[in-house]
Amino acid sequence: MQEKTAIAYHQKTGKILNSSCSEMQNFLGATFMMSCLRYPQMRLYWARGTRVPAIADVLTRDRFFTLRGNFKVVNDLDFSEDEKSDRLWKVRPILNDVQAACRKLPRPPSVCIDEQIIPFTGVTTLKQYVPGKPHPTGLKNFVLASPNGLVLDFDIYQGKSFLKVDNGPDLGLGPNIVQLFAKTLPMGTSLFFDRYFTTLPLIEELGKLSLRGTGTIMKNRVPKTVTLEDDKALAKQGRGTSFQTVNVSSGTCLVKWMDNKAITFASNHIGEEPIGQCRRWSKKEKVYKDVPRPAVVEEYNRNMGGVDMSDRMLSLYTTTQRTKKWTVRTMIFIADLAAVNSWLQYKEDSALLGVPKKDILGLLEFKMSLAHYLLSKDRSGAESDDEPPRKLLKAKVVPLPPEPKRTAKANHMPELVNQGFSSRCRNPGCSERTKFRCTTCNIFLCVTAMRNCYKQFHSK
Repeated sequence: MQEKTAIAYHQKTGKILNSSCSEMQNFLGATFMMSCLRYPQMRLYWARGTRVPAIADVLTRDRFFTLRGNFKVVNDLDFSEDEKSDRLWKVRPILNDVQAACRKLPRPPSVCIDEQIIPFTGVTTLKQYVPGKPHPTGLKNFVLASPNGLVLDFDIYQGKSFLKVDNGPDLGLGPNIVQLFAKTLPMGTSLFFDRYFTTLPLIEELGKLSLRGTGTIMKNRVPKTVTLEDDKALAKQGRGTSFQTVNVSSGTCLVKWMDNKAITFASNHIGEEPIGQCRRWSKKEKVYKDVPRPAVVEEYNRNMGGVDMSDRMLSLYTTTQRTKKWTVRTMIFIADLAAVNSWLQYKEDSALLGVPKKDILGLLEFKMSLAHYLLSKDRSGAESDDEPPRKLLKAKVVPLPPEPKRTAKANHMPELVNQGFSSRCRNPGCSERTKFRCTTCNIFLCVTAMRNCYKQFHSK
């Protein structure tokens, strides 16, 4: 990351960036802290009155924007035209690293698959529009997650031609995504997905792999040879009515249930029985009523919300500042995803160790502690000797006082500062040096027979 960013800066400007691995860690730490504080403009973290010392004392404003503007994980010149056929080649290294870490996580008995959007409104051919999402415009990311929101695998959509399933039938985009993720799951795992992914051939294929599949299914994906109760007939029987049909030869089951409207579920491991109860609001009677609910509906509702949970946690403390580069947006989003995953594992480990709930950090505290660690100078694994020295920060400039303060003459007294060097006079238009300083304004001003900048400055 540090090397590729420095190369990108040199290719763009012809100058040496003189960065280090530690400085890139500072950059990521500042980005994480900004996602927690969420100022409306990034420059406010260095502005007078809103300055954040944890960031501003480590990275200057211009240095931060220089690193952000040249943030890279690849050298563009190292890739051939064939390698660039991968539309994600500019971010592939960080995607592979985080994806490999996700795939090493233990698999729970039940997982879900859904779409996720990496918010981006700039220019890129990868941009998609998915209605119904909190941020409908951006890069589409298919995600495999546990019911509590832990991301176990993901794949950013590049186009139908880029998605190929080895050793499996081509069932279409949605089903192929499920087959792709299914390769990392042990036998007996229950998968849950929505109507975008579900087809009966997919449910049958999962059964052949000894995997349990359940999902809502579109009407036009149900074969005409399969007889299901008509929506109007179910509606007449009342809310909570259900109808089931089973194909013994393929091991699939279709359950149609009437809630506010009719919903059809397909599964290879669970059906209508046992029928439970759920509470629903009756608009007509203005009361809550108990409504019959098939077992497949209960299981689906219990296990399907993992990706939405991940989206919700990411949206709480995510970096929202605009950028024209989809690569920067994608890499920072993946870093946020890794941070949320780390917090979920930390919570789980803390619970196993018997840590009281009140002592377990929330997501905000966890991410802030991670940011402080990356911004600190005493991290373990400090810079090696072969890293270039970091550029020294400029001396802090004392700002000019406001007009009412500088003209309150009775409070201003000059003092001679006993220091080995003179400081530049701060009176506008004067470039001389002096050792006299105003005790109230805390700035240096000339007091000589030839120049009385002290009087001029406080008389304006």
